[in-house]
Amino acid sequence: PREPLFALGRCVAHFAVDDSEVRFCTHLVGKKSWFLPFNQGHNDGAGNPPNPQGLKTAYLWERILTPASLTNILESYAQLVFEKHEKTGKKRPKQIFPRYHQLDVVRRLLADVTAHGVGRRYLIQHSAGSGK
Repeated sequence: PREPLFALGRCVAHFAVDDSEVRFCTHLVGKKSWFLPFNQGHNDGAGNPPNPQGLKTAYLWERILTPASLTNILESYAQLVFEKHEKTGKKRPKQIFPRYHQLDVVRRLLADVTAHGVGRRYLIQHSAGSGK
């Protein structure tokens, strides 16, 4: 895409959504675009849990893309950073946007600290390459 809206840094994330899954990409580069999962997970696996009230992906617009939530993401999570290329040494811009589980765990931790105060212990389990 050549329109200015699709340039890096102009749009924080591009979402691809169907009835059961959500994926996002921070930089559209034609066929090389890479869409990461933005799913809640289900039964210790990929995807989203059944939703008796509608689509499995309804959480995206009901909880994530609300004005308050989106403002929080833009203020606290989304960033444009510069990474040094290994071979050339040149700095390249990279758009950062949280995956669902990253956003969810931080929000849960903040809610617990708000409710119970500081001093508690937390364990966040992740696997290599999981994006956490």
